[in-house]
Amino acid sequence: MWIIINGSVKVVVTSEEGDEKVIADLHGGDYFGEMALLTGEPRSASVITTEPSEMFILNKSDFDLIVERFPSITLSMGKIMSQRLRDTLQK
Repeated sequence: MWIIINGSVKVVVTSEEGDEKVIADLHGGDYFGEMALLTGEPRSASVITTEPSEMFILNKSDFDLIVERFPSITLSMGKIMSQRLRDTLQK
């Protein structure tokens, strides 16, 4: 999982024809890659920086320790993931 400290990225999905569709623009304070930590599934989109960016990387073992200590984090992340899904489906 990556947490954006500063900068901006775009989240894109690529069709079988090779067309890219931007599904989100993320900035400082936003994060991505959380679904892989929660589900173990491979990524479903690509992330491309749109300006110089600085990020914090949270690996699976550290994430598991944090969730063990603060289980309510998963509820908050679930809400954000649900909102992202709604936003993506509207595009």
